[in-house]
Amino acid sequence: MAQMSSPDRPPSGSGTMFRGEVASPERRGALQGVAVYTVTTLALVTIVAVLMRAFGVAIATPTGAAFILAGMWVPALARLVATRSVDRS
Repeated sequence: MAQMSSPDRPPSGSGTMFRGEVASPERRGALQGVAVYTVTTLALVTIVAVLMRAFGVAIATPTGAAFILAGMWVPALARLVATRSVDRS
C-alpha cells in the first residue's frame, strides 16, 4: 500500500530533513565523518603552506616539491583519521 504524504512533505525515505527533525545516528555519523575529514584536510594543508612560507620555500625548487608531495598525501591521511575516529562499526 502506498504511503500518503502531505503536499509539503516528501514521501518517507527521501533523505530530506525538515526543521525540528532529529537526524538518525547513521546520518549524524556520516556528517561527523565529513566534518572530521574536512577539518583535518584544511588544517594539514594550512600547516604545509605555513611551513613553506616560514622556510621561504618556492614551489619550483626541489624542497618545494617535497612539501607539495607531503601536501598531496594530506587527503589520504585525513580519510584515515576520519575513519578511525568516527567509524566505530
